[in-house]
Amino acid sequence: MVWSELAGQMVAISSPEWCHERDVDYLLWLPSLERGRVLRGYPPEIAERLCADIERLRDIRKRR
Repeated sequence: MVWSELAGQMVAISSPEWCHERDVDYLLWLPSLERGRVLRGYPPEIAERLCADIERLRDIRKRR
């Protein structure tokens, strides 16, 4: 089990929540131009969710 910043609770490493959070964390640290290229490869509704979660994770980490 690991602490998920997005879920606000412990989650299993094999859970979809953790996999999603790792994807979001990876995208967060990419330069914005590269991030845009990566996100264009996703369907629009998935890209929108990822963008929203990138902002959520950035905000969570700013408050630490």
